[in-house]
Amino acid sequence: EVPVKEKKRLERLLRAVLLLSLLSLAILTPFWWRQTHPRPAAASAETPAPTPAPTPEATPDPRELLYREAEEAAGAGLYVEALAHWTELAGYADSAARAEECRERLYEAGTDCLLRRELVNAASFFRPLGDYRDALRWLRYCDRHMADTPTDRDLRNPARVYFDPPHGQGRLYSCSVGLYYLPNEVGPETQTLLYYPGGASTGEIMLDFGAVAEYIRNFAPDAVCFFAYENGFRLIDEHNRASWRFVETLLQDCSLVPHEIVLAGTSNGFYSVEHLALTLFEEEGLPVRTVLSFDTGEDWGERQKLLNEEELARLAQAGTRLELFEQRRFKTGRDVIQELLRAGLAVDLIECDNGDHEIITKYAFRLGALSWALGECELNAQQYVLTPLALEDSGQ
Repeated sequence: EVPVKEKKRLERLLRAVLLLSLLSLAILTPFWWRQTHPRPAAASAETPAPTPAPTPEATPDPRELLYREAEEAAGAGLYVEALAHWTELAGYADSAARAEECRERLYEAGTDCLLRRELVNAASFFRPLGDYRDALRWLRYCDRHMADTPTDRDLRNPARVYFDPPHGQGRLYSCSVGLYYLPNEVGPETQTLLYYPGGASTGEIMLDFGAVAEYIRNFAPDAVCFFAYENGFRLIDEHNRASWRFVETLLQDCSLVPHEIVLAGTSNGFYSVEHLALTLFEEEGLPVRTVLSFDTGEDWGERQKLLNEEELARLAQAGTRLELFEQRRFKTGRDVIQELLRAGLAVDLIECDNGDHEIITKYAFRLGALSWALGECELNAQQYVLTPLALEDSGQ
């Protein structure tokens, strides 16, 4: 049995525990209610700001896209496409300079193909260039000759070796229309030389075979050379066209084009080569670099055979230079010489120490005047005196 005093103490303790429990419940219940039952947010008096729309991405500049396409095309070697893009950009950034670089690349590629006589490929590179440098004239040449099939090979039948030089750099052949020389090795630097002898008769062989053979033996030019038997003085245009077709046949067989041309004529042969120079420029687009005249004559008397002043002016546009090998005391003030100068042609008088009419040509072959014109040797200073002519020269 629990004592009364102890019983009362336990009752007081229980009441205290109960009071503490009730007090804790009173304190914690509101907190628990707020956590489990949150109040709805009060409506704001202010209107919420609208959500901003997403900013659209900037539209790229179409010129920049085209510029990148041009760069990619040029990097891949597609210069025709790149040039078209840079030309279309017309002044954007450095497109003008890049277009110029592209034109030069196309021109170089076209020239490389041309010198290998790959005319179809060359034309594809020259065509987009317009009037850039001399692309138009080479395009004209390619278009004219890319479908050529040589037609004058029969003129070389029977062709035989006329002279086999001891140095073995090439051979001189004879055929029905003249002598021709082919170097054993040809390349982009190989030039073209055509020579007409003097005389006025048709059907006669006027060429000095010995002089030609001596020239080939001593100088072996890096050129495809044709030495015609006659000059066609009576039928200049017909003879010139036939002669050039024959030269083209030689060039085709060597896979060459006539990019550097020298023409030479003795006496009446000069009239024919003067006309041929103009024909090649106007009909073939081929400028003749140099025309040599060997003692055309004291009076240059065949005026009706010479080019007139209008024709000479057109020849001057080709940049052709005339080299007149004449006797001492040749009078440069005569009308025919002044006409050459008035037309704008560059003319040099080359006075020959030995002034005999036939000897001038023999010495020209012997001393390499033809190779001098080809740029392969110096002019013999002991035999020749060169004087550039001008309009003020009186010839006194």
